Amino acid sequence: MSRRSKEAMLLLKEALKIEFPTFVLTEGDSSGDPILQVAEDATPATTEEVAFVKIIQKTYTGFPTPSLASADDGRAHVIQLVLEESAVADVSVWKSLDLSRLIARLKDVNMDIEVYLKGLGAIPAEADIIAGNFQGEIRVDVRHPNIGQ
Repeated sequence: MSRRSKEAMLLLKEALKIEFPTFVLTEGDSSGDPILQVAEDATPATTEEVAFVKIIQKTYTGFPTPSLASADDGRAHVIQLVLEESAVADVSVWKSLDLSRLIARLKDVNMDIEVYLKGLGAIPAEADIIAGNFQGEIRVDVRHPNIGQ
């Protein structure tokens, strides 16, 4: 786990504790990457506000490759966010205001965010980070795409 991803997850967790004081935050790591489950209560269930967050280092293939691409902390990082899809296609089960607050806190760590929607009826998890669930990317700054990276 890179120092940067570890520090970013720590900052994110602290910000989410303040933003969502009644939510339960469960942290861990997967394959050396920090993960965090954000749930509205201690027993996450489908159709509840549950999010899975993972911070990874971007991998580079091909040319050009950044000069620091091989350095553990020199590579750019990205947040992967998985949400459960509601009965309405392409809409998460999160309330609009809560989702806006969650995205705002994720953007605070100054990393691009990849958004994945898991089909209705399952709690978001790491296994849902697949191309078929990918919805798009939220850039830190669309005018300066490499800012903070």
